[in-house]
This record gives sequence, C-alpha cells and structure tokens, in this order.
Amino acid sequence: RHLYHHRKTNGEPLTFATQQQQLSAIKAFFKWLAQENYILSNPASEIELPRVHRKLPKHVLTADEVERIVAQTGLRGDLGIRDRAIIETLYSTGLRRCEIVQLKIYDVDVLNGTLMVREGKGRKDRMVPLGERAGSWINKYLEAVRPTLVVEPDEGWLFLHEYGEAFKKNRLSDLIRKYIDQSGVAKSGACHIFRHT
Repeated sequence: RHLYHHRKTNGEPLTFATQQQQLSAIKAFFKWLAQENYILSNPASEIELPRVHRKLPKHVLTADEVERIVAQTGLRGDLGIRDRAIIETLYSTGLRRCEIVQLKIYDVDVLNGTLMVREGKGRKDRMVPLGERAGSWINKYLEAVRPTLVVEPDEGWLFLHEYGEAFKKNRLSDLIRKYIDQSGVAKSGACHIFRHT
C-alpha cells in the first residue's frame, strides 16, 4: 500500500515495474528467512505483485525491409549463403542470438520443418517450427558452404565462422548489424530485431 501511494520528488507515482521490483526483493528475503529458520513462517508469501504490462518492441521490420536486408547477402559469395541461412533462420524461428550460435547440425530437421533448441532461456529444451524458405537456405549452406569452413575435428556446430569455429555472440551481432546498415534500414538492433519481427 505504501509503494502504491508513494510519490517521487516530482509528484509522479512509482511505476508498477518499480513496485514489483521492490516487492520481489522483500518476498525473496522473507522466503530465505523462513527457509533458514530465522522466522517460523513467511509473512510475505501472500503478497501479490503488481502486474506489469509488457510493451511491444520499439523496432519491428516490415516484410519489405527483411527482403532488403537478405538481398545484401548476395554480395558476399559463399559466405553470403551462410549469412542468408542465418538471417532466414532468425526470421523464421524467432531464436535468440545465444540459441542460434549453439545450434548443432543434428538439431535441424529440414524435412519435417523443425528445429530443436537445447537449453534455451531458463535452460529448457523446446521444439521450434522452421519455415520452408529458411530450411532450403540451411540445406544450401550445408551442402555448398559448410564443408569448406569445417576445421577438423568437426564439433558439429551448424553455423561456422570463417575460421571453422562456432560464432561468438558479439561477432554474430556485428555481422547481422552490418547487413542491416548496408540495406539502408534505419532501425536499431541486430539479431533480436528478427525475433521481434
């Protein structure tokens, strides 16, 4: 009640997100006190947290903008095929950056149009639908480009960097950002903008 009625120095109320953040800390503290037997019961267990409404992402690509971005990959030859496969996969599946760099070859089933994400957010596995267009670009990459990038021993990573190793997260972001910039699309973001889209 105090947080709900509290006003900042400028007279504005605290946002629900701020209230939730502060109450979460209190709930966690009392939970720990009860678990460690410092108190007999948890007086904060019944506190209801304010509901925070999720905002829609600020930047979302249109279908035309996606086409302009993927068109840029055609300028890079064989590596452009790999990059097109990465962008198509991001767009088709909505994977997070850390999930796409951890994909192995056996995680992709182009025939059935599925992709297995192992230990994604919350360390949970999940099956994700894979679009036909993304699947065809992955196949093209696997047949024509990946064999030329592999450095033995092959650890089975799906998308390989020029040096035959798995992508690092920042390196992948830099690559995707470069294509967005080259396309003339003036929206911020890199890998995650495709997840929003």
